[in-house]
Amino acid sequence: MIIQDLRSTNRHAPKQDQARCLGDKIDMEKFNKLPGPVTARMLGGSEYWIETLDVQTGCMRIDVCGQIDHTHFGEVTLLIDQDGNEHDPDDFWLEA
Repeated sequence: MIIQDLRSTNRHAPKQDQARCLGDKIDMEKFNKLPGPVTARMLGGSEYWIETLDVQTGCMRIDVCGQIDHTHFGEVTLLIDQDGNEHDPDDFWLEA
C-alpha cells in the first residue's frame, strides 16, 4: 500500500505539518499509522485494497481483481487494517 502526499516536493519550501497543510481533507499522518495494506469497504459492501489516497482531494486508487480503479474516500463505509481492526472513515476527515 502506498499512501502518497501529492504536494510539491520542493526541498527549499518551508517545512509544514504534513497532516494539517492548507487544503488537506484527509489526515495523512493518522491514516499512515494503520498497519497496511488497508482494505476499504465501499458503499454496497464490496471490499478493495487501497493503492493510493490523495489527501487533498480524497481521490483513491483501489485494486479491483488486479486492475486499478478510481473512486473517492467519501464512498468508504469502513476501513480494515492488516490486523483485522475496523476503523470508521469519518475519523480520518480533517475538520474544516
